[in-house]
Amino acid sequence: MYDATWPRSGKRGWRAVRLVVLCGAIAVGLAVWFAQPLYAQDEDVQQEIPITCRACEFRLAPDGSIAVVFENAAVVGDEAPQFARLPIRIINLASGKPTGRLVGHTDYATDADFSPDGKRLATIHSNGVIQIWDMARRRTIGQFPTTIGGGKIRYLPDGERLTVLTPGPASELRVVDAETGAITQILRKPVLSLYAYREAFSDITRQMDMNFCGLAVAPDGDSVAVATANDELGFWSLESGAYKVLDRPSDRMATFARCDLHFSADGATLYYLDTKAKQADLWDWESRERRSIALAETERLSGLALSPDGAMLAWAAHVDDVPTVLTAPVDAPEAVLDSALVVTDTLRVAPRITAVHFLPDGSGLVAGGFLATDDENAIYIVGAESVP
Repeated sequence: MYDATWPRSGKRGWRAVRLVVLCGAIAVGLAVWFAQPLYAQDEDVQQEIPITCRACEFRLAPDGSIAVVFENAAVVGDEAPQFARLPIRIINLASGKPTGRLVGHTDYATDADFSPDGKRLATIHSNGVIQIWDMARRRTIGQFPTTIGGGKIRYLPDGERLTVLTPGPASELRVVDAETGAITQILRKPVLSLYAYREAFSDITRQMDMNFCGLAVAPDGDSVAVATANDELGFWSLESGAYKVLDRPSDRMATFARCDLHFSADGATLYYLDTKAKQADLWDWESRERRSIALAETERLSGLALSPDGAMLAWAAHVDDVPTVLTAPVDAPEAVLDSALVVTDTLRVAPRITAVHFLPDGSGLVAGGFLATDDENAIYIVGAESVP
């Protein structure tokens, strides 16, 4: 006999099967979407990677795949080190997730730099210790003493030596073997006599002529550019040991206006943000000629970056008291483009701490190093379509 109820129950069964299949497809689709690189999900939308810190400095790996994040010693260094703030965190920029921590040091880092191949990280700490980290194994493979107070540190292009800029009113540039910690070269500004040094040291403004705050290593491995707290710009030749002045100190003392020095990847340009003059200075390294580019009338400028093709500038600033990352073409800087990135208003741009970097392949921007009052901080990534 024909069962008239079968078609109805069969339809209900097929509807249930179709519903299960549809839900499964949606789940798979969401999983695939979330698995996409953070800065590739939607190139028109900025991405935020939450991190917990008061003032997180960050350093970008040479291939742009990861960033390391550490508390800025200048912000928290006067307090006793807090265990929770000491670890250096490793962030995968594709997923936006932490992938590890570097631990074992007992004081805050004042600077860090990746080796050219990205396999090692050198950090320098306030207690006068340099640490060399193996990034694959996430552990220390070298530890050397240096000057108390830390300073700045950069790898030389050979990956075998480090340049260390010591802190304080009598700064030195030291070349250090990255394997043994041996100091192979010491360079400092010439001093006519001990009497002259004492005279300068007794005057706080003249002390700043010997206090270096900026450091950049040219890709040729010989030229090392430096800037003083009084804004003198100069460089050493590691081969000859000679120091040459590119630009004299400013008429205002201790402005620390040129501390964030960089060389372009091809070594053709030395560039930095002059926070006092509110301009970007680009030096042609072959001719030693400077081009100054006036930037928008904004406040709290920090973190100048030059795109890999040399066509775009990017920097952080406050626009109407809102922390923002701005971009402008090098050839038409007066036409400041729409903001590439607007940061949450709970964060502030921290001069000489906030940094902006173009990704090595030019596919977007990374910004971080903001100051947070409640420890809720972030790194931001914006895709290429949002960078005009």
